[in-house]
This record gives sequence, structure tokens and C-alpha cells, in this order.
Amino acid sequence: MKSFLLVAFALFVNIPMGAMAAVEPDYAPGPLVTNAWFANQGAEEQKADLWFIKGMRPHHAGALSMSKEYLSSKNASNAKLKALAGGIITNQTFEIGMMNRVEELVGKP
Repeated sequence: MKSFLLVAFALFVNIPMGAMAAVEPDYAPGPLVTNAWFANQGAEEQKADLWFIKGMRPHHAGALSMSKEYLSSKNASNAKLKALAGGIITNQTFEIGMMNRVEELVGKP
């Protein structure tokens, strides 16, 4: 049932299925909180959410580009760092997709 819900969620928010590999099988989210998807927001809340996304996007994009750059380097020889870089690519792709979707749902002021 958990796998079905994860796939359904990924399809709903339009996340590439490869990114779902980043979700561990025993992942249990914390307590549910009200957010833009479940409740109306005022202009100030929307502004704060969009500010957060705007600030975080370069951080995630930087991690993504650094990992791709490392993996494309002829000097990248550490198997553990290669695995880490691959995981970062998967995770950051997922997180950037989530930020893009939240931005769509919140709307641009």
C-alpha cells in the first residue's frame, strides 16, 4: 500500500519516477501540518513560501550541478563519493521538482 501511495503522489505532483528511489521503504513522515495544499493562505504566507523556494532553489541546483560535474570528471575515482553524487542527483532532482510544484500550487504573487 505504501508503494502505491508513493507512486500516486509522484504522479500527482509530476515527479520523475526515478526520483522516487530516494524515498526509503521505511520512511514515515512526521505529523501532518496545514500547508498551501490543504488550506487557504493569505498573501503574507504565500510571499514567505515563495521567498523560501526562491532562496533554496540555487542551493539545490548547486548541489545537482556539482554532483554531475564530479561524476563527469576523469579524476572521479572514489566509489563512495560516486555513489553519494548519484544519490545527491536523485534527491536534488526530486526536491527541485517538489519546489517547482509547490510554487505552481502557491502561485506567483
